[in-house]
Amino acid sequence: MNNNTVSTELKDYLKMVESEASNLQKALLSRDSALILDAVTRQRIALDQIQSYISENQSIMFFSPTEKKHVLQPIMHRIRRVLTMNERMARTLLGVIDKTLSNLAIGTKNTANVYNGYGRVAGMAAPILINAQG
Repeated sequence: MNNNTVSTELKDYLKMVESEASNLQKALLSRDSALILDAVTRQRIALDQIQSYISENQSIMFFSPTEKKHVLQPIMHRIRRVLTMNERMARTLLGVIDKTLSNLAIGTKNTANVYNGYGRVAGMAAPILINAQG
């Protein structure tokens, strides 16, 4: 293998990781749990593939300073930025889910009075979970 072939393959793997990270970001924005799980799985596969590729070819991977600076580093910065944003969005989404579930007080008696449309205290009701998107 010459350096250009290795470099092209590496760039392709990096672009695949970037694409899957972007897909995960879209899934997180949609708040669709099935899409999120699918995107996480595909991103994990892409990351495993690049890790495997690097470990197999580490001894023959040499890049010129120009190629590092103008080709690989920009891709790596974009990937890092998307992954950081995905982590923040996932933490926010999980925080909302955690607050929602903890506020439902599943299995405990809610002592707060809830009033119905007629101004009377409403009876206890079972919690309802809604898969909100948007």
